[in-house]
Amino acid sequence: MESEVCKATSDKLGSFLRQFPDFPNAFLIGGAADIFVTELADQLQKLKVEPVLLHYLSQLKVLQGLELRMTTSTRLKTCLYSFTSPGAPMYPTRAVRHAAWDALDLLYPVSYLSII
Repeated sequence: MESEVCKATSDKLGSFLRQFPDFPNAFLIGGAADIFVTELADQLQKLKVEPVLLHYLSQLKVLQGLELRMTTSTRLKTCLYSFTSPGAPMYPTRAVRHAAWDALDLLYPVSYLSII
């Protein structure tokens, strides 16, 4: 049931992003998905209310499979990593740290074979 809801939400996001035209300078700044994810990462960094942050982190699964520029992907990964350590600058709670790790594992899976 949850995967059906995630797929429907992902389809809505995809159709929303397809409504935007390709920019002439998209090769420099990226397309609509890159701009969306960049703004999302900026907003995540500004969030201070734990339940809202947990909700955002749990819903990042809709970004799975989205084609992003390397810089955008790195920006999102850096943002998520900032929530995984218990100290400064974010001071995230345990629940936020685990939600950030879950989002990282889902969006950027690392297999044992890729380490070798």
